[in-house]
Amino acid sequence: MFPNRRISLVAAFAAVMAPLDGSTALALADGFYRYPTIGGGAIVFAAEGDLWKVPVSGGVALRLTAYEGEEAFPKLSPDGKMLAFTAQYEGNDDVYVMPATGGEPVRLTFHPAPDQTLGWTSDGKVLFRSRRDTPNNDFRIYSVSPEGGLPDLIPLEPAAWISFEPGGKRVAFQKLGLEFHNWKRYKGGEAEKIYVGTIQDNTFSEVSRYDGKNAFPMWAPDGRIYFVTDRWGRPNLGSMKPDGSDVKRLTKFEDYDVRWPAMGDGKIVYQHKMDIWLYDLATGANQMVPITLPSDRLQVREKFVDPKAYLRGWGLSKDGERIALETRGDLFVARTKKKGLIRRLTEGSESRSRAPAFSPDGKQVAAWTEVNGEEQLILHAADNSEPPRQIGTMAPGWHLAPVWSPDGKRIAWGDQNYDIHVTDVGTGENILVDHAEWEINHYTWSPDSRYLAYELMQTNLFSQVRIWDGQTKKKYDATEPFYNSSCPAWDPKGKYLYFLSDRYINPFLDKFEARFIVNDATLPCVLALQADGTLPFAPRGDTDPEKPKDKKEKEKSEKDKDKDKDKDQKSKADKEEEEKIEPIRIDFDGLMDRFVQVPVEPGNYSDLVALDGKLHWLKSPNRGMMPYDSEDPEEAPAASLETYNIEKEKLSTITSGVKAYEVSLDHKVLVYQTKDGFTRIEAGAKEAPKDDDAKEAKVDLSGWSLSVNPRAEWKQELHEAWRLQRDFFYDPKMHGVDWEAVWKQYGSLADRIGSRGDLADCLGEMFGELNVGHAYHGGGDVRSGKKIGTGLLAADLRYDPATGFWQIQKIFRGDFPMPNWTSPLSRPDLRVKAGQWLVAIDGRPLAKGEDYLKRLANRAGQEVELSLNDAPALKGARRIVVKTVAEDTRVRYADWVRQNREYVDKKSSGQIGYIHLYDMSNRGLRQFARDYPAQARKRGLIMDDRWNHGGFVAPMILAHLDRKILAIGGTRHGNIDTVPSHAFSGYMACLINRQGGSDCETFALGFKQFQLGPVIGTRTWGGWVGIRGDKPLRDGGMITQPEFGGWDPKGKDWIIEGHGVDPDVELDLNADGLIHANDVQLDYAVENLLKQIAKDPRDLCPAPPIRPRPLQPVGD
Repeated sequence: MFPNRRISLVAAFAAVMAPLDGSTALALADGFYRYPTIGGGAIVFAAEGDLWKVPVSGGVALRLTAYEGEEAFPKLSPDGKMLAFTAQYEGNDDVYVMPATGGEPVRLTFHPAPDQTLGWTSDGKVLFRSRRDTPNNDFRIYSVSPEGGLPDLIPLEPAAWISFEPGGKRVAFQKLGLEFHNWKRYKGGEAEKIYVGTIQDNTFSEVSRYDGKNAFPMWAPDGRIYFVTDRWGRPNLGSMKPDGSDVKRLTKFEDYDVRWPAMGDGKIVYQHKMDIWLYDLATGANQMVPITLPSDRLQVREKFVDPKAYLRGWGLSKDGERIALETRGDLFVARTKKKGLIRRLTEGSESRSRAPAFSPDGKQVAAWTEVNGEEQLILHAADNSEPPRQIGTMAPGWHLAPVWSPDGKRIAWGDQNYDIHVTDVGTGENILVDHAEWEINHYTWSPDSRYLAYELMQTNLFSQVRIWDGQTKKKYDATEPFYNSSCPAWDPKGKYLYFLSDRYINPFLDKFEARFIVNDATLPCVLALQADGTLPFAPRGDTDPEKPKDKKEKEKSEKDKDKDKDKDQKSKADKEEEEKIEPIRIDFDGLMDRFVQVPVEPGNYSDLVALDGKLHWLKSPNRGMMPYDSEDPEEAPAASLETYNIEKEKLSTITSGVKAYEVSLDHKVLVYQTKDGFTRIEAGAKEAPKDDDAKEAKVDLSGWSLSVNPRAEWKQELHEAWRLQRDFFYDPKMHGVDWEAVWKQYGSLADRIGSRGDLADCLGEMFGELNVGHAYHGGGDVRSGKKIGTGLLAADLRYDPATGFWQIQKIFRGDFPMPNWTSPLSRPDLRVKAGQWLVAIDGRPLAKGEDYLKRLANRAGQEVELSLNDAPALKGARRIVVKTVAEDTRVRYADWVRQNREYVDKKSSGQIGYIHLYDMSNRGLRQFARDYPAQARKRGLIMDDRWNHGGFVAPMILAHLDRKILAIGGTRHGNIDTVPSHAFSGYMACLINRQGGSDCETFALGFKQFQLGPVIGTRTWGGWVGIRGDKPLRDGGMITQPEFGGWDPKGKDWIIEGHGVDPDVELDLNADGLIHANDVQLDYAVENLLKQIAKDPRDLCPAPPIRPRPLQPVGD
């Protein structure tokens, strides 16, 4: 190892991708081919987000579409003359149709919910699936004429794929579509199954008879159903008789999956790897279709992006005059005062650099930069005068921000193993300082560079501040282990160590019942480092001598203050004196006892920084999980930046809306970041600049430009995503998967990626090899059309073909206290009722055969005028103005919950309560907090855990439901309650289904194990290894690493993951789901509870007689 070597990092950065390179660019494989369809002797497929056509025999493909958005899911009509597909021409995923030879697409659907094309019916209609008009976001399948008109619902729910029996009345359908499910070899409760039956009598049987993947049913003229299944390992083509017997394997791939099959012309076309393959039903011949893609590769060309949109890490130079910026995986340096050059330090999309930190002398910027595909500690010359230099060689892994010692000789950093290290800049020698129970991400050097203070999580899961002595290599506890302590900050003169500690316990009582939380618990604190030192904030006597600082300020006030205004006019001697650092002495014996709190009110404080005589910190507001003014915040609320004068004991708020801030090493400059950018002020300032001064204080990044190479970025992102799974996956053995081999398998495809969508598909396939839930990806620099929202009325309307008008069938009304959870038609003063007719919009009569939603395109969230009448006629119509909603799924959901509660109440004569939990996060907890107390005295309670989106609050709700009754109490007049308060004394039941997963499975399993009542429904999803999703890719794409696993209390096995939670009573909904409001699972739960109540109502026992206690005479 040669830690001081100068290396050619450009060559090293590219080395990791060397195995992916072909011989030359001209010899590279053509493209990434997806979603094939066949008909009329041709194949249409998607590549680079556009549609292409090629003869069945292969050849040079013809481009059919070229829009900036994505075109996908092409489906050729049986005669091959027409092509239906999904596109984003109007900004939404809608269904379009055009001639198979190309031409102008015609829009067929107008609802804002995404519509995905599935195929064609035998009578020439286009099939598509959509999550529109449902309370629980399940897929439903519709048909629509290629000439336009209104979609017709096929009454199956959920329904993701369908195939009609040729010449018969039966259909084969699949309830759930997991095509984008990053989970191979999945056998949980949501596994795809194929059902066969007739729609007319709503009778279906599950015929696939295998608990893994059974997908894409295709009913062929030969009477057999062809499908994709993984019962032989990799998903391959198979076929079976309609009753599920005589299963035959048709393809035998062992390397990549068979995906996206489509039938036509007596053949099945499908995707394998990145190619299109063809299977002949008659001969069994199976071969790849040779395709040449004559694309201009527009999406892989170098392009310019807005660097401010991808800002992440940043740091200041010692004097605060410069700022190092990390954006889109590259490093830049800019001025903080007045506009100037913005210098690019790294320029290579092949590697990523993170977490820049200026060296104390300002000549270098340390950062984690990829070398040969692994992060290494690299020093980049701040002025590009020298090539980058690698410091030592770090073990493969992920690293937290580097922090320089003030003398520039050492760098501290943390890693994914919960370790903290110190690296010698000169030799590259690395020292392991400490190990914690969580990532160590707050560490700071003493002014003399000898000591390192850091916080770490202990085994009791409380954080503690420790100090490491760089000379003796010993570490010491600085704070008690019984309080959370964090954010250590050194006094610049070496007398004190400041920190934050959660030690003020002020319980907040719940408004509805006896429970509490602790908030606003943090206090700034100070330790005296020397045993003979004095602590601040001591009481003052009347004869105490005046402090030197007070004398200095008094003398200054008597002189001409104008002479001291320009702080830059210091003599050389003054500067040398200022920079002279005296060695710090720490008396560790009794250190944690030399402690005092800063006299401020407790709050939610973070990011403590100490100056000479002042402190800075961030204070976050208490907003709850669902503040009224921001129900779905795009980002976490920002904090207030505060400063505290230690001598005057005075607190000031500088500004609000702060995301982060930093103080320069010389303690002169402070820069804070808000959503509007960076602002520079004087460190220790009491308020932010205003008006013209505020404009002058902005860090000017105007004109900043960043060029990127998309193809190189995609390669880098693919490898980084693979590496992060390696470093954070909860099982170090990667579920027994050879993860290095997986990289070779999918990394070899990188040169064929032609769009960000191709990368997403490759990420999903690679993650799927881990056989785990919660391995997600999404977002990033994805090409998409301009969003144009369609306004909705959150109501069901029925079209009348005789008049062309629409009759209101139902107005959806939730009982949530927000206007956007209920239909705009539900305002009482509008007097709109079911049965009335919509005859015109904005004064223009509706036309026959027209979907009224077409009139509401680009009107989401806007006022529209509706003409309503009691009869289907224009004459006598009245006009009202309403504000449409952009989506109505949550309105329909809220209405469904309210109706279920009312239904259960009516059916049980008021004896049974009902609570649905939307998720195990903010919404679900709000629902429980709102709906439980009012129903706590019911004789029965149904906890509906179906369609739950997961989260983390299930243990809180379980603990509440599992309360044991110690006593019953009240007054002589009433006010009866249990001890503890609101403990449930009746019977409970829990509903689950295959669409519920993650923390909702915690609830289901706990409900069973705590014996709270029967669990009714179908087996749950089976994804329980938790995630955090805090490591985005360079283009902002989200990826997750399943890292929080769990096992049973006896240590026998890991729970839930891969299987799900089995119900006590297995009961599925009918094939039509909730379309006709026939909820057999809910009915069963009501009947089950009523039977138990009839035997023993479990009412709270009345008060027994009170034993008389008169004075009793006592004999002699």
